[in-house]
Amino acid sequence: MSNRKKRPLQDVRQRCLKALQDDPRARELVQDGLSPTSTFEMIFRESQDRERAKAARWLAVLRRDYPGEYRQLTAQPLRHVNHNTAQKGNPSDEKVVR
Repeated sequence: MSNRKKRPLQDVRQRCLKALQDDPRARELVQDGLSPTSTFEMIFRESQDRERAKAARWLAVLRRDYPGEYRQLTAQPLRHVNHNTAQKGNPSDEKVVR
């Protein structure tokens, strides 16, 4: 068992938001099971963007320390489909572009 302390969930979530919102590459690397440190190194090597790499690292920490929360957060864009809440638009509301 490791002696490392887990960061509070809210702290980890806040730190990984940038990777969750606009970094498909980070999601891909984390999903492939890379460690937080190796995720940081790969993203930084590709982008030279330290903030982006840090967010990716925190996303990997979220997956490692809070796997249920990780699954929930990474599945959110599909949630409306899973709960059947998508609504059909009203054709009279649509604008015709000519």
